[in-house]
Amino acid sequence: MTNFRKIDATLTVNGKSMQLGNESLCNMLMSFLDELASSDILAELSFAEDSELRRCVARSKNLNAETVARLVKDPSERVVAYLLDSKSAIKYLTQEEIIEAINRSAEIAGNVAENLGRLSKINPNVDIAELYRILASHHDSRVRGTIAKSAEAPLAVIQSLVLDSDADVAYQAKDTEWAIKKISVKS
Repeated sequence: MTNFRKIDATLTVNGKSMQLGNESLCNMLMSFLDELASSDILAELSFAEDSELRRCVARSKNLNAETVARLVKDPSERVVAYLLDSKSAIKYLTQEEIIEAINRSAEIAGNVAENLGRLSKINPNVDIAELYRILASHHDSRVRGTIAKSAEAPLAVIQSLVLDSDADVAYQAKDTEWAIKKISVKS
């Protein structure tokens, strides 16, 4: 895995310098630095020992493919969850990386389930139908419930959830199935 290291950051203004702690650096990234930080700086910060700083990097706008490939394997599930919610990261993710992330935790799977519509628009190389099928069979009923509510899911996936062992998921799928069929009749 990645060799994490201590990050040494200094802010210099008119020749005056001060050390920045991880929290200050993260706050700066989340506000104004997000627009200014180069992909090289973000790549360096992705090696930070502090998982909160890596989480802030994961949601940044100027990520490159190398940094995304490193962060998607991060030991912190929160870092990976934030990465899968980042527009700049989604475009670099492979189908295999997304599936591996889904299998790591219900939190990550839920995040992917909530963002499938956006994912399909940003990364056309991803097989969204396959991700819907995988998420519809996830062990966590909240993940399946998110898919059951999605009118963008393939009808076959929704129909499979109508028979779900969780009554709430099955009910949501029935409502979505009805809505999809109603829309297709109007078309």
